[in-house]
Amino acid sequence: MKLYVASLFNLILLLGCSPSMTNKHNKKGRSIEAAGSKADFLQMTRDHEGNVIAWWAETDSDTQEPVVCWSRSPKKELNFEEKQCIGATRRASLHAEGLPELVVKTNGTYVLVFGRRNVQAENQWASSILYIQSFDKGKTWTEPEPVHSDDNIENSHAFSTAVLLPNGEVGAVWLDTRNQLDHSEVFFARTHEDEGFGQDKQIGGPSCECCKLSLYVDGTEDLHLVYRSLTKNNIRDISHIVSRDNGKTFSTPSVVYNDEWQINACPHNGPDIAASGDHLFVICYTAGGEEGLYYARSDGNGGFPTRNRLTKQAKRAYIASLNNHVLAVWDEIFQREDQSYRRVQMGRINQDGELVETHYLSPKGVKASMPSLLKMNGGSVIASWTQRTEEENQLYFQKYTK
Repeated sequence: MKLYVASLFNLILLLGCSPSMTNKHNKKGRSIEAAGSKADFLQMTRDHEGNVIAWWAETDSDTQEPVVCWSRSPKKELNFEEKQCIGATRRASLHAEGLPELVVKTNGTYVLVFGRRNVQAENQWASSILYIQSFDKGKTWTEPEPVHSDDNIENSHAFSTAVLLPNGEVGAVWLDTRNQLDHSEVFFARTHEDEGFGQDKQIGGPSCECCKLSLYVDGTEDLHLVYRSLTKNNIRDISHIVSRDNGKTFSTPSVVYNDEWQINACPHNGPDIAASGDHLFVICYTAGGEEGLYYARSDGNGGFPTRNRLTKQAKRAYIASLNNHVLAVWDEIFQREDQSYRRVQMGRINQDGELVETHYLSPKGVKASMPSLLKMNGGSVIASWTQRTEEENQLYFQKYTK
């Protein structure tokens, strides 16, 4: 697989900052003090007891290799404990579009899925998707094993994500090149009790080579996947498939919106999906037509008839439901006079598909990127991101309740 980076040099369209978006937990973001000075790629999940678990990447002090670290917080306080770093994750692949993913089963088993380059392969893009399990709340972990059945070290298996399925197992998807085509394909596997992941299978494709995938379980226990497809003439629009039986079968992929973005390069900019009420919302960047970060709202019949633009240029977009609205986060270039840097922004969209307001999460003058969202039980949402200076990185989070 050959990686391409799309060059996007257009200036952004700045959105106004609305003071009306409120945060009842705290008025400013809080940092995770347990994280090291070079920590990055913060994400969060919930465990089987409702506690919040944060995980991120650091540099191992002994080997100078990337390693995954994590910390747990009681669900009410959001005060994170001392970090624990997982030696089995050394040399984990760290890419903004394909990060390690921690999922906690309903029985308390921790499952961490992550990528790692196959250093012994001749193909420089060869990689594997591995997983480890912990049966004692993260105190000890199993040795890494591949999620996929393909054991050819010259093939690429990358850009994975995982989610808790309605039956309590873990489902994982990734981009796979085992069939030696001129594009990637989407593969899926799921766990079976303590035995780990079972037989994998292709469920989608052709797909873009290096854009993130998004798995989501809605209120009716349907499993949704959105990904950037790759069809004839290098059209890279967003496709959607659904499973109503915990990943046993999947629908045929359908295009969310016919942007018809033709580009002979990978934009490194994948989609996300969430539901609010009876509607699905998909967020993605496209340069098909007028460039921008767009969201599309379903019509209740499986289609997405219209799309609306949030901003002109953005990366790392995520979306989550909050009561009768959805929240979207992304990072974009903030430019004012002679300053230019990335800044994290949030938008709120109502169920009618209207953008109600926007709000910057990171302060003016501070470089920030890599936002993410966690939907909590009870209706709240936690946003997280990384703020950067020349001296250190700081991992921030902020809780929203309305």
